[in-house]
Amino acid sequence: SEYYIISGNQYGNDLGNGSWSGVVGKIMNNELDLCINEMVWNSERSNVIDYIESIIKS
Repeated sequence: SEYYIISGNQYGNDLGNGSWSGVVGKIMNNELDLCINEMVWNSERSNVIDYIESIIKS
Protein backbone atom coordinates (compact mmCIF):
# COMPACT_ATOMS: atom_id res chain seq x y z
CA SER A 1 0.00 0.00 0.00
CA GLU A 2 1.07 3.55 -0.65
CA TYR A 3 -0.05 6.62 1.27
CA TYR A 4 0.13 10.25 0.21
CA ILE A 5 -0.43 13.42 2.16
CA ILE A 6 -2.12 16.10 0.07
CA SER A 7 -1.37 19.53 1.50
CA GLY A 8 -3.62 22.53 1.36
CA ASN A 9 -7.19 22.71 0.15
CA GLN A 10 -6.73 20.52 -2.94
CA TYR A 11 -9.95 18.50 -2.80
CA GLY A 12 -10.89 19.19 -6.40
CA ASN A 13 -12.62 21.62 -8.67
CA ASP A 14 -14.51 21.03 -11.90
CA LEU A 15 -12.29 22.29 -14.72
CA GLY A 16 -15.28 22.59 -17.04
CA ASN A 17 -13.98 20.16 -19.66
CA GLY A 18 -15.02 16.89 -18.02
CA SER A 19 -11.94 16.69 -15.82
CA TRP A 20 -11.25 17.68 -12.24
CA SER A 21 -8.28 18.98 -10.30
CA GLY A 22 -7.02 17.81 -6.92
CA VAL A 23 -8.01 14.63 -5.11
CA VAL A 24 -11.23 14.21 -7.10
CA GLY A 25 -9.23 14.33 -10.35
CA LYS A 26 -6.78 11.73 -9.03
CA ILE A 27 -9.66 9.41 -8.10
CA MET A 28 -11.27 9.86 -11.53
CA ASN A 29 -7.93 9.14 -13.26
CA ASN A 30 -7.43 5.99 -11.17
CA GLU A 31 -4.37 7.49 -9.48
CA LEU A 32 -6.08 7.09 -6.08
CA ASP A 33 -8.50 4.45 -4.85
CA LEU A 34 -9.83 6.44 -1.91
CA CYS A 35 -9.35 9.59 0.09
CA ILE A 36 -9.67 9.89 3.85
CA ASN A 37 -10.07 13.46 5.05
CA GLU A 38 -12.50 16.13 6.08
CA MET A 39 -13.73 16.83 2.54
CA VAL A 40 -17.11 18.50 2.64
CA TRP A 41 -19.87 16.94 0.53
CA ASN A 42 -21.11 19.02 -2.36
CA SER A 43 -23.46 18.20 -5.21
CA GLU A 44 -20.90 18.77 -8.00
CA ARG A 45 -18.43 16.30 -6.48
CA SER A 46 -21.16 13.79 -5.63
CA ASN A 47 -21.92 13.47 -9.35
CA VAL A 48 -18.42 12.10 -10.03
CA ILE A 49 -17.27 10.39 -6.80
CA ASP A 50 -18.96 8.38 -4.07
CA TYR A 51 -19.00 9.53 -0.47
CA ILE A 52 -19.40 7.29 2.57
CA GLU A 53 -21.07 8.30 5.80
CA SER A 54 -18.83 10.01 8.31
CA ILE A 55 -17.33 7.66 10.86
CA ILE A 56 -16.72 10.47 13.36
CA LYS A 57 -19.68 12.46 14.62
CA SER A 58 -19.16 15.86 16.19
